[in-house]
Amino acid sequence: MQRSMMWVALLWVGIGCAGKDAPEPVDSPAPAVAAKEEVAPAEPEVDEAALEEARRAARREAPESVGGASADAQKSKSGLKWKVLQKGSGTTKPSQDDMIWIHYTSWSTDGKITASTWRKGIPKLKKMKKLVAGWKEAVSDMVVGERRLLLIPAKLAHPKRKKTDADKDRRVLDIELMKLKVAPSAPDNVKRAPKGAQKTRSGVAFVKLTEGSGGQSPRADSIVKVRYAGWTTDGRCFDFTGPEESTSFGLHEVIPGWTEGLQVMSEGDKVRFWIPQKVAYNGQSGKPKGTLVFDIELLEVAHR
Repeated sequence: MQRSMMWVALLWVGIGCAGKDAPEPVDSPAPAVAAKEEVAPAEPEVDEAALEEARRAARREAPESVGGASADAQKSKSGLKWKVLQKGSGTTKPSQDDMIWIHYTSWSTDGKITASTWRKGIPKLKKMKKLVAGWKEAVSDMVVGERRLLLIPAKLAHPKRKKTDADKDRRVLDIELMKLKVAPSAPDNVKRAPKGAQKTRSGVAFVKLTEGSGGQSPRADSIVKVRYAGWTTDGRCFDFTGPEESTSFGLHEVIPGWTEGLQVMSEGDKVRFWIPQKVAYNGQSGKPKGTLVFDIELLEVAHR
């Protein structure tokens, strides 16, 4: 007990760059793309001295509580408790559609580490919408560079479990928001395709935004490299690669509207598509419903 309390005292005053915590949420595959190859976003640079200290910290005992460790620990209506260990910079906070890079270590309340990114020194890229409730609540109030120690109650750490042990299933999380990738805003005409839009045989409407150099066009069995963003017609961005990233896949691996639509493109083209539900996800459970809008930039084509 004495060792635990000493560790907590050190952690509260921010000594060292401790690791991060919480049971790691699982990201689902990109909605439209079953990617074979993804060009990973550039990761934030890591200070080697801070990394080594964080690795040592990740091997220490977990704090027994947040609320009892410091008089200025805060508590939300949901029961989440937190203490700011390091202030960040800027004012932009993650929204539902954004992506984030985080470093963390999580402990169960018996002091066992359940996950830690600091052991390898590589931050995790996560979709905000895929985070479990306790993580999402905390991170949505953070800015880049901010680090917090959290005590996540069982109902927020494991929201999908029918029954949880209020004490055993709590999680202690030391988390730092390393980088934020903001989701692109929906285009002005996201609700419907303009009158001059062209259409494919299945009813996919499209408008060319940028003309390429007249390179190769894909076939139904081609492998392509693209950048893209996708929205529902109410303007919600449900998936995107970002302006600096790309993803590669075979045209047979994606929704029918993509397979058909990309074949009207040439390398270098950027096209906006309005894909009807019947050639999108056709009502699949857990997938975006209705007509979907995509901006797709075709970077490369390879034929099998």
